[in-house]
Amino acid sequence: MKTTVFALLATLLAMLAGANTASAYDAYGPWTKVTNIYSRTNGASPFVYVGPGGMPGCYNDEGGYLGASGDDNDQALSTVLSALMADREVRIYYNYTGVTSGWSMCIIEAVFIR
Repeated sequence: MKTTVFALLATLLAMLAGANTASAYDAYGPWTKVTNIYSRTNGASPFVYVGPGGMPGCYNDEGGYLGASGDDNDQALSTVLSALMADREVRIYYNYTGVTSGWSMCIIEAVFIR
């Protein structure tokens, strides 16, 4: 009986730990390359362009604004810039904003580089 209760408790704790570490994104695109970065001098988030079809459902299926702010934005921009300079592939994780046209259709939440 004690073993069954302990096993059940351990399973529930493992499930809760897994639920707390997961991040949710609306979508992610296929592996692609960063083609351009548009950055204004007024402090607005940079707009990142990727290869054709790299961000389905976003501006021309090819781009979105970096969504992080502060240090997180700097880290994401550094990753994107490194990928551009080194000609490496990225996978972009992003959320839809509800805007149906224009550059603001998607916000980039995470970038995975390989």
